Amino acid sequence: MSDPVDRTVVTDEIQSLTQNITRLETKKSILLGQLEKLDVELNALQNQRAKLESRIAAIWTLPNEILAYIFELGASEQEAAGEHIEASKNDDDSNDTGIQDIQILVSHVSRHFRNVALNTPVLWSSIHVLDLKPPRLDYISTCLQRSGSLPVSISLDCEDDDSEYKATELPTTPVEDAMGRIKPNMYRLKRFMARFRSFDALHRVMLYLDQPAPQLEALELSEVDFERTFDAETLFSPGYLSEPLTLFQGNIPKLTSVMLDGVHVSWSQCNFKNLVVLCLGYHTADVRPTYEEFRTIIQNSPSLRELSLQGSSPIFSEDVSMSSLYEPFPLESLEELRVSDVSSDYASLLISLLRAPNLKSLILSELDTNDYSSLLDHISGPPVLYPNLISLKLVCIEASDMAATRLLRAYPKLEWLGLYAIHGCPQWVALLESAGEHLCPALKCLRCVKIDLEDIKDVFSKRKEANIPLPKLELDRREEDFMSQYP
Repeated sequence: MSDPVDRTVVTDEIQSLTQNITRLETKKSILLGQLEKLDVELNALQNQRAKLESRIAAIWTLPNEILAYIFELGASEQEAAGEHIEASKNDDDSNDTGIQDIQILVSHVSRHFRNVALNTPVLWSSIHVLDLKPPRLDYISTCLQRSGSLPVSISLDCEDDDSEYKATELPTTPVEDAMGRIKPNMYRLKRFMARFRSFDALHRVMLYLDQPAPQLEALELSEVDFERTFDAETLFSPGYLSEPLTLFQGNIPKLTSVMLDGVHVSWSQCNFKNLVVLCLGYHTADVRPTYEEFRTIIQNSPSLRELSLQGSSPIFSEDVSMSSLYEPFPLESLEELRVSDVSSDYASLLISLLRAPNLKSLILSELDTNDYSSLLDHISGPPVLYPNLISLKLVCIEASDMAATRLLRAYPKLEWLGLYAIHGCPQWVALLESAGEHLCPALKCLRCVKIDLEDIKDVFSKRKEANIPLPKLELDRREEDFMSQYP
C-alpha cells in the first residue's frame, strides 16, 4: 500500500497536469478556430486572385469570332466521336438526357462564353436526344430557335422502351409533339435519324415527313431489334400500317445516304437517286422493292459507293435460279457490299447481277444454307468477280476446303480477313499457314471470332517462315459475346 503522503502529492500533481491540459486544449481550440478563419480568408483571396488572373488570360483576349470557332471545333469533334459529357440535373439548358453537349457546357463557364455560344447558331444546329420526355422536347425547340436559319441535323435516338410513344389519351403522342416542332423546319433539314423499338412510332414520324426537304443529305429510319423477330416469309405486321408512304413528296435533291431498317416506303415515289450509300434491312417480301424499282434506284445512283442488303432484296418475279432473265446492275463506283439474312438463292442471284469491278470490301453473313461452297465458287470465278477486293468478312458460314482454297487463291490482294463463327474455321486458318501456295500474301490483319486459340497459334510463325508474315491478329471479345448465340 502506498504512503498517504505520497498519494496526496501525486493527486495534486495530477490536478495540476489536468489544469495545464485543459488550458492548452482551450488554447488549441482557439488557435484552430483562428486557423479556420485564416483558411477562409486565404481561399477567398486565392479565388479573388484567380478571377483577376483569368481576366487577363489569353482566352479572354480572343475575338468573339475566334472563340466561336473554337466552340464549333469542339462541337464537331464531339459529334464525330459520339462523345458527351454528363449533364447536371440542375442545368436549365440541358437536354436532360444524361449527356451535355459542348454548346451547353461552354454556356455555363461565364456570361461572356454564354453570349458567344448563344450568338453562334452553328453550335445549335446538331440536335441529339435519347427519348421524348418534356425536357427533351423543349430542348429540340430551343436548338431549332437558336440555330437560326442554318441547316440542322436531328437525331431521335430512342432505343429504349417506347411504349409511351404509342397511342395515349393525350391529344398528341410524344412522337407527334416532337415532329410537330420539327416539321416547320423541314426545309432546312440536313440529316435526319429516327430509331425506335416499334414501327408504330416510326410510322408516326414518317407521317410528318410529307414536306419537301431540299437540304436533306442523309436519312436513317430504323426499327431497333426488328431483326430478332424478323421472318422474311411472313407478311408485314401490323398489317394496317403496311401501306407504303412517300417521303418528302419525293423532293430530296441532295439526298446521298439512305438507311431503312425494318421500314418500308413507296419505293417508286420517293425518288431516291444520286445515292452514295444505300442500306436496306429486314423487309418482308410484301414490302420489298420490285426488281424494276430497285434497278431504277441503282441506275439513278451512278456514284453508289456502299450497298447493304440485310434481310432485304429486290423482289424477283421469276425463278431466282434463272439469272439470265434479269439484266445486271452496273456498279462501277461500288466499293462496299454487304449481303446477309437472305436466302442463298437470292444471294447468288444478287451477286451475279451486281457488277462491281472496283469492289474493295465484301461481307457475307448468315445466309440460310449449311454449305456456301457454290456461292464462294461463283465469287472466285473464273472470271474473278471482284479483282480489287482487299477486305472480306464471312459470318456463320460453312464451305468445303476446296471452295475455301479457291476463294483465298482468287483474291491475292486481300489485306483484311474476318472469320466469324465459321464452321471449319481451323481449316481456313490452316490454308493461311501453308508454306506451299502462299495464299493471301498481302494479308495484314486476320480477325477471328469464336475460335479456339489453339487453332491459330501457329499462323504467325508459319507465315513468317514462308516470308509472308501476318502483322496483326484480332480477337474481338465483344463480338464473341454477340456470336455466342450461334452453335
